[in-house]
Amino acid sequence: MAKLTRRYKRGIHPAFDNKFDLECTKSKILNAGAPELPNISTKFWDATNIKLTIAEYEGDEEGNFYKPDEKYPYRSTISAFQDRLDDLQKSFDRRNQTRALMGMPFEEEMTGEILTKRLQLEASMDVSLSELATLKEWLTKAKEKQEEVRKDTILKYGLQCAVSLRNGKISTIDGQKVFYIDETYPVIKDEESPYDGMAVSDYRKMATMWKAQRRQKRNERLKQLQARAKSEGLIVPKHLPAESLKTVSRTSLPEWPQWAENQLIKQEQ
Repeated sequence: MAKLTRRYKRGIHPAFDNKFDLECTKSKILNAGAPELPNISTKFWDATNIKLTIAEYEGDEEGNFYKPDEKYPYRSTISAFQDRLDDLQKSFDRRNQTRALMGMPFEEEMTGEILTKRLQLEASMDVSLSELATLKEWLTKAKEKQEEVRKDTILKYGLQCAVSLRNGKISTIDGQKVFYIDETYPVIKDEESPYDGMAVSDYRKMATMWKAQRRQKRNERLKQLQARAKSEGLIVPKHLPAESLKTVSRTSLPEWPQWAENQLIKQEQ
């Protein structure tokens, strides 16, 4: 868990300490590691949920956030606390203006009930900031885990040209990250790939050749089986048994072809 954020050292303001401790105890984020039986309200902290919750806490530059499929913005959690603190300060300032008009002494600092209210709001806000820091820490770890999983999938089944899309453009091809030069020209940009810098069009061409070679090897195996069956007086198979998609060794992948340029190096020149 990320380090807790608190603006006052313990013991300076008991009202702050009490509220801070209470909110920390109630926090499902700061206590997410505590055992809890899943129920209808249980929240599972995957990367998507973490990002959405961060947006609810942090908001945009104006302190707002939008819920999915909703048109109007909501005030972010932290901005809402700041708004209430600002309103409290304005109320205190107006009170001093009234005192001045009445010829009464100016109050330098908040005291009594208004101070307690401010301290409690500050405590709640600091707990929210602590929760936000924890969420960001979780998101970093979730991204690191996703990247490790992604690395394991790169070219796992060879050059299949399996793509994932984002906003109508290729995001990955066979697990390799894709970058667009001038927003129109897709190129593999992935240090984990042996084809880092290869244009996707060249990669597809290479994949077609690789698949053709694999089909040729299967045809040769089929001919061998047919010849053996014929010599032994067995039923001659017309085709090989269907194969499920199998993992491919990195060492068996084709080398970078001479006819394909490295587009990332070319771009730097």
